[in-house]
Amino acid sequence: MDRFNQSLTLTAPKGLGLGTLVALVQQLLDRHDTLRLRMQIASSGEWKLTALPVGAVDAARCVTRIDTRAVDDADLVPRVAQEIDAARDRMSLEQGHVLQVLWFDSGARRQGRVAFVAHHVAVDGVSWRILTADVQAVWQALGTGRTPEPETGRTSFRRWATLLAAEAHSAHRGTELPSWTHTVSAEVPLLGRAPLDPLRDLERRDRRFTLELPTGTTEMLLTSVPTALNAQFHEVLLTGLALAAVQRQQRRGRTDGTLLVELEGHGREEIFDDVDLSRTVGWFTSLFPARFQLGTLDWQDVEQGGPAVGTALKHVKQTLRRMADKGLGYGLLRYLNPATATELAKGSRAELGFNYLGRFATGNTSDWSIMPEHGVGLDDAPGLPMAHALEVNAAVYDQPDGPVLSATWSWADAAMPAREARALAESWFRMLTVLTAHAKRPDAGGLTPSDVALLPSMSQAEIDDLEAELRAW
Repeated sequence: MDRFNQSLTLTAPKGLGLGTLVALVQQLLDRHDTLRLRMQIASSGEWKLTALPVGAVDAARCVTRIDTRAVDDADLVPRVAQEIDAARDRMSLEQGHVLQVLWFDSGARRQGRVAFVAHHVAVDGVSWRILTADVQAVWQALGTGRTPEPETGRTSFRRWATLLAAEAHSAHRGTELPSWTHTVSAEVPLLGRAPLDPLRDLERRDRRFTLELPTGTTEMLLTSVPTALNAQFHEVLLTGLALAAVQRQQRRGRTDGTLLVELEGHGREEIFDDVDLSRTVGWFTSLFPARFQLGTLDWQDVEQGGPAVGTALKHVKQTLRRMADKGLGYGLLRYLNPATATELAKGSRAELGFNYLGRFATGNTSDWSIMPEHGVGLDDAPGLPMAHALEVNAAVYDQPDGPVLSATWSWADAAMPAREARALAESWFRMLTVLTAHAKRPDAGGLTPSDVALLPSMSQAEIDDLEAELRAW
């Protein structure tokens, strides 16, 4: 449990001193309650998280200096990975040690690196953006001799959790139960070779690989493709993933064209008045299932970027947009309301997990910039049971020569052999390229019911017929 963490590595300013770094880290600890969390375990086995008071956690105990003045930049990557792994052994939720900061001191004339390692209970992907901004702001204040100003008006994680517990029992949230029950009710074909076994299929770092999509294709997926197809970037990504997975299933004789995937969202949905989570550090992540039913497809048409691709995109897009509050209600009903949890627990569990972490500016040499070669917010929990037979964590990195879509895949060996995991990953990138080709067609695009809010009763077939008539007119 203590090794369930995320990490982020930033460039360190030349001439950074240990005292200044400790002062900076103390500001982070005192600003954010979740960085001072402590777990208490009752005799019944139940555990509770509480935040230690401001000032109770000494930053000097969190910061470690590593002398890398004699280490070449090329050799720093494995050294950073080694030290981050060692830092995980110093984490302790019971003692309130949820943050470790590693300073790789490369001397006064070279930029060093600073790695932040935090327990996943304390941070999520959005939290790293907040913390990075704080590091830069506090550094500027300390550099000019100013005392960093405290923040006000931020909603605490405690208040958010309290509001969610009440929301899970609300009548309007309960109306979502039939939809979620339907999503997980029907059986779905195995994505892998065997069902996931929590006793056998454990997290391992040697069961990961990362693929990167070229800059040119990534740029189109971010700009011209969503514009041409009336879609959002993550909807395009999921369409490509659904096409790749269904094609794999149908080649193995499974012809229903159904894919159940568990999606991960940032969870910071604006569902309450007077709540501002934009500056709150914590683990807000939402998990929810999505069922895509693409049916039997003409794969020759798909590979050529034909109309079948547009039909698949419309289905994926509409499936996602029908979910209230971007799927937040599923977790509320599944885990915070005993009356609905029992029903949802009977449903199928997705074998495929997908998480789009967002877009990060990297590749520059400015102080406190993100270094993607060390990973950005990826979970690391060796030895814990895998949640899915196959998982993909994707992010876009803005590098000097353009954006790059990077995807890290993890798999459970017995359920999903490595060669099959890699084949699906490569197929996904191929389908994303197919989507860029489809977006160039003159008949690409088209509306879905979610695009015509003034006519909510119109079906997809009616919209398609109307658009066909208008094109012919």
